[in-house]
Amino acid sequence: MSNKQSSVFIDVPSAFREISRISKNTRIDYDKLFRFLEDNNTLHRVYAYGVQLEDESAKFIRALGHMGYVPRYRKAKTLSLLCQTCKKQVNEKSIRSTTCLVDMALDIVRNSPHVNKIIIGSNDLDIIPILEWIREQGILVEILSRNVPAQIRALADKITDIPDSVLEERIESYT
Repeated sequence: MSNKQSSVFIDVPSAFREISRISKNTRIDYDKLFRFLEDNNTLHRVYAYGVQLEDESAKFIRALGHMGYVPRYRKAKTLSLLCQTCKKQVNEKSIRSTTCLVDMALDIVRNSPHVNKIIIGSNDLDIIPILEWIREQGILVEILSRNVPAQIRALADKITDIPDSVLEERIESYT
């Protein structure tokens, strides 16, 4: 292992939510983000996690792979809401749900022997147990996000805002 190798774990839906708070037309340029990470770290691996409903994200997922990310996307699960009394569906819509945080936690555990810093691109409070585990291993924890809650800040060695230099305005096409 090189002296200061890092692995990066980006929760794409969390990053999207945080950047959308700036402006609905602002998005992350993931190629620029990868280069930012490379410029500031000796990288072991960079993972990107997310959810796709059908195949709508296939092009984006392939692009992430070409940029150097290890994409980890799951198909969303469809859950029907049932009335517990009559066992009929409560509404016509189903909930599509899944989480990438379990996959992220497993990849963190697998990568931990190879790195001395783990960078997590998420501000989801559900990452707290894995942050505690990382610290128990003596590995540095850096959070790459915006609006990081105090509970996560308390467990991180470093907080890095997603830099403006990797953000861009989306240009809507009306053709």
